[in-house]
Amino acid sequence: MRDAHGTDVRPEASLVTRGVRNRSAHDAPDEVLRRVLDHFALPKLSDAVPNDVLTRFGLVRPTQYGVACRDVKRACAEAERLGAGPFVVATIDAVGWRERGVRVPGCRLDVGLGFVGNTQIEFLGPGRRTRFYSDALDGADARLHHAGIYQRGVESLGAHLVAAGHPEAVRGGLHLGAALSFDFRYYDTRDALGIYLEVLDFRVLDRPLIMDPFIRVGARIAALGRPARSTG
Repeated sequence: MRDAHGTDVRPEASLVTRGVRNRSAHDAPDEVLRRVLDHFALPKLSDAVPNDVLTRFGLVRPTQYGVACRDVKRACAEAERLGAGPFVVATIDAVGWRERGVRVPGCRLDVGLGFVGNTQIEFLGPGRRTRFYSDALDGADARLHHAGIYQRGVESLGAHLVAAGHPEAVRGGLHLGAALSFDFRYYDTRDALGIYLEVLDFRVLDRPLIMDPFIRVGARIAALGRPARSTG
């Protein structure tokens, strides 16, 4: 395939702008992540959640930056220009959403998901019928809202957090017996960490369900339909 100047272009170059791909093709994931964190003024997860906290509660290291933002599409576009992603963006029904134990019907979330290497970045907009993410902004355009931890055993892990004075703030998900289970819960660790901790336990046939490949493929398919962006 050739562009308007007669230059050969590989099909996959349409997933993100060629400028971003060329600039970041040889960049280590750590360098791309550093650019993203600097751009959005976010701390590193290793600084936000110290090892002693993980050890105390039997938690594995978080691999997801949960970022509250005012505009999900804009935030994802900015992250892609820095070499992250591509991102998949969607407005979803928040199935089973409960805040402080109270069910919130009709809750909807604006979400953008993408990766830098093996690190997941999740942008979350203001949403509908919830202020859980927007309240964290406090005048900023984007702010680290939570650290996401994919780990089995959310019931027992959560019990330890609650017993230590970190109540469950939000839970949600879908449960179809042993066939399929999506369980995510946020714990209010803001007094200790300044952010929430989210524990995610996804299972199919009672075995861990790794969502990363599905998210990556979905993001690439979605990116095929987007026009190329200028890197400025």
